[in-house]
Amino acid sequence: RLAAMSTAAAAASSAGPPPDAFLCPISHELMADPVFAADGHSYERSEIEKWLATGSQASPLTNDALASRTLTPNHSLKSQIKAWQGRSKAQGAADLVAAVVMADDPEEVERRLGALAQFIGDSKAVLQPQTLQKLSRVLADTPSSVQRGLRVVEAECRLVAAGFAARLRDEWRDEG
Repeated sequence: RLAAMSTAAAAASSAGPPPDAFLCPISHELMADPVFAADGHSYERSEIEKWLATGSQASPLTNDALASRTLTPNHSLKSQIKAWQGRSKAQGAADLVAAVVMADDPEEVERRLGALAQFIGDSKAVLQPQTLQKLSRVLADTPSSVQRGLRVVEAECRLVAAGFAARLRDEWRDEG
């Protein structure tokens, strides 16, 4: 289990760290809700709101006075971050699939399938049906324990896809 988690974590970071522009200059964490402040810099909304709540009238980066406390959503940056996250997930999943295919003994294949299932569950990445079919063909003559591992991967993909479909249905219902 620990090996599966460390392999999954390695795959998640295989695309490399996020660009500095995607990190909040206050928390140094990946931004989920980036906003522009009056100093022209982008921050994670919750972090700059905390900063402003302290009563500070200065930019956290330049220490110059802020002309305004207005925060404006940075939709462009948010879209770029989402696109980068999608590419990172896809690369992580591809790396784990390659690791499964390259493993030479059934126990290693099982461990790597476990890591792949863990990654899919954690990251909400989904393998394309063609990829699952290829994995199934490659693993066709393997022990039943490997086949069970593959079924777990397939089940994780179905769960993620079902969750995504449910969210879409909810959004469409809310818009209608």
